[in-house]
Amino acid sequence: MSYAESLKIDSNVQFDDNHSFCLQVETTKCKAAYLIMTDSQPEFDPFVANRVYPDAAGVFSREIRSLAEVKDDAIVVLDTNVLLVPYTVGKEGLTKIGETYSTLAAANRLCIPGQVAREFANNRAKKLTELAQQFNRKMSSAAPTQKGTYPLLEDFPDYLKIVELESAIDAQLKKYRDAIKGLLNSIQSWSWNDPVSSLYSEVFKGDVVVDLPIASEDELIKELRRRKIHSLPPGYKDSGKDDEGIGDFLVWLTILKVAKEKKKSTIFVSGDEKADWWLRSDGKGLYPRYELVDEYHRESEGHAFHMISFSQYLDLFGVSESVVEEVGVQEAKQSATNDASRIDADATHGADLSTEAISILTEAAAGDGRIMHLRYIGGENLQANGKSLFPSSDRRTIAKWLGGLEDLQRYRLVAALGHKNEIFEVTREGYEVADALNQQ
Repeated sequence: MSYAESLKIDSNVQFDDNHSFCLQVETTKCKAAYLIMTDSQPEFDPFVANRVYPDAAGVFSREIRSLAEVKDDAIVVLDTNVLLVPYTVGKEGLTKIGETYSTLAAANRLCIPGQVAREFANNRAKKLTELAQQFNRKMSSAAPTQKGTYPLLEDFPDYLKIVELESAIDAQLKKYRDAIKGLLNSIQSWSWNDPVSSLYSEVFKGDVVVDLPIASEDELIKELRRRKIHSLPPGYKDSGKDDEGIGDFLVWLTILKVAKEKKKSTIFVSGDEKADWWLRSDGKGLYPRYELVDEYHRESEGHAFHMISFSQYLDLFGVSESVVEEVGVQEAKQSATNDASRIDADATHGADLSTEAISILTEAAAGDGRIMHLRYIGGENLQANGKSLFPSSDRRTIAKWLGGLEDLQRYRLVAALGHKNEIFEVTREGYEVADALNQQ
């Protein structure tokens, strides 16, 4: 079975003398050709626009129904980040969220991609660990106040009053710590029966979880790499991950599978704001990428694809304003955390770069493009653009900066000149990333 056949799409595979094959995927009104190299990495296809938009006339004639028009009949697909949000909301919020899911599931309109279920299994434990850590810190901060006696001061009334108050405070702190211990024991006793998992086990039954049949993993990976080379959504912004960003791609293929089978519009609820899902403005998602909208329209035979955040979803389906605001606050916190922990993947072309790596790259690109790693008796130094980059001679600090240089090499943003690894030069991709970083 071919890659297209695994998605229940008619296909015709033709091999050529270069051991590549052209996968002719027949859609509703036209055919799209995907060039996939079998013996090597995919090569850049100068006619990629023809493959992405096989129906040129449809670019102008296509009518996409609005979110308000499709909301009462559309399939709702949930992303992993959405399934994790309820771990940060209160009881009322969890109840209301569960009610919306139950209503959709009863109408056969709720979809959890198999990849999302697997990612939830991997990340659920992290949420529970974070919860336990917060209360462990609370317990650690509630240390007893009586840390010694001072006999010399026993004749002072104020000292005796302090001792009396400390004793009363310590008694309350002990009760506080005991309560935290009890709560931590309850958290520790959870297996898959925590409140969120229990809710999901009641609602996500039957056909709610949609798994994607994978006939050929090799073909799937080659198609993923083809999309990466041509910056085709989704997944290419996660190409620096160990799994090459295949998670988002599998979710998208599942959405297309549902589109072809059910011939309905889809609302994809996700907190992902990367540029391989969204057309972005001022660092935020503005519209879903048109490549996705177009591909979905063809596979669903004329239906719409929309993306919204979790708080927008709750508002759309009439959940109380207080719950919408509670979820919105959590989304804002997560967005701020993401911004603080990584430089925007749009600028780094998917590379997960440390602060040190970014400093090395931008400094080198601002000069002659050279980076010098100098070793001498008593120490070493890293220079770019005529400047010393090591802020101190501390070995831990030096290790971070050298790790940043190694990251740049791994992502092919700089290349060593010669075999001694003493002089490095910014590559074409490195200059592109440096330019994008400077524009932020």
